[in-house]
Amino acid sequence: MKKGFLFLLFLFSCMSLSALLPPLWEDVDQLKTLLNDKQFGEFFSSGDAIVNIKKQDGGWLIETNHRTIFVEIIPEEQNFPGKAHYSLKFIQH
Repeated sequence: MKKGFLFLLFLFSCMSLSALLPPLWEDVDQLKTLLNDKQFGEFFSSGDAIVNIKKQDGGWLIETNHRTIFVEIIPEEQNFPGKAHYSLKFIQH
C-alpha cells in the first residue's frame, strides 16, 4: 500500500510539473497565441508596422507606427497536464 501511495504522489507531482514551461518559453507561447489570434488582425491594419512589443503585468503592450494596444493574457483553467491555453483581451490605449 505504501508503494501505491508513493506512485500516486509521484504521478500527481509529475502531472503538475509537466504543465509548467520555463519563463522564456512561456513568453514565446503567449506571443505565438497572440500573433495567431484573429483579433490581432482586427486591431491592426496592413499599413501598421510593429515598433515595440513589451511584456507588462498581465499581458503585452504592442506599439505600431499608428496605435498602441494592450493585450491581456488570461490563462484558462485546465484539469489536465499539458500546454497552457489562454484567452486574450485586446484593449486600445
